[in-house]
Amino acid sequence: MSSALIPFPSSLNCSKRSFTLIEMLVTIAVIGILAGLLLPALSAARERGREADCISNLRQCGLAITMYNNHNGDYFPVVHGGTYAAPEPPTKEWWEYLEPYKVQRSHLLCRSDRHGNNTTVESYVWNGMFSFGVNRATLRGKDEEKILISERGDTPEALTHQGYPSWHPVEVWKENLDENRHDPVSNYLFADGHVAGLEWEDTLGEREVGVDSDKHFVRSFWDVYMRGTEYEDWLAATYPPAP
Repeated sequence: MSSALIPFPSSLNCSKRSFTLIEMLVTIAVIGILAGLLLPALSAARERGREADCISNLRQCGLAITMYNNHNGDYFPVVHGGTYAAPEPPTKEWWEYLEPYKVQRSHLLCRSDRHGNNTTVESYVWNGMFSFGVNRATLRGKDEEKILISERGDTPEALTHQGYPSWHPVEVWKENLDENRHDPVSNYLFADGHVAGLEWEDTLGEREVGVDSDKHFVRSFWDVYMRGTEYEDWLAATYPPAP
């Protein structure tokens, strides 16, 4: 009896079939489409996280300012030593008055600020209407309407000055602020301690100097600010020089 070779079933062939060029291109295209759909969503989610951190920073500053008010006759901290136009060197900046109330360096930096890793620049800037000699009572119940701290712009003045002169026409100081750091809004700390993300135009009201709908301008502070001695008089009476 003669033996014969039995053919190996082709279904058991162990060789692997390779991707064709068309299949590979289709796979790459699908991955590209998915990435194009997901990356903007991930980027937006990261920005919302940075915006939430910024809001938290400003709330911490707001709490510290309220405690400062309570311990200092309802006066707000000054923006810095000296005068608005001529700070005294060495000068104490507004946030340094808040350090006893747990404000840290990290609370002054917004992660959406391109200068946020700078050790000498803060992400926030003080409203000049609150710079010197103003008392919370002078707001006359409009604490929730008036902006105390805004997000800093990128002009040379903004990077070196701690306040913005909001008693001037808007065009004079608008570049000191970042109008849409968290596109389309920026965050603002109001004098009552709440924080709001607002579009730029919504902060300006009728955009006329002295109009009360302007959230940066405090009409009731005007006389006190121009006089500029009330705060110094209160300090001298409360903390008289040592004999």
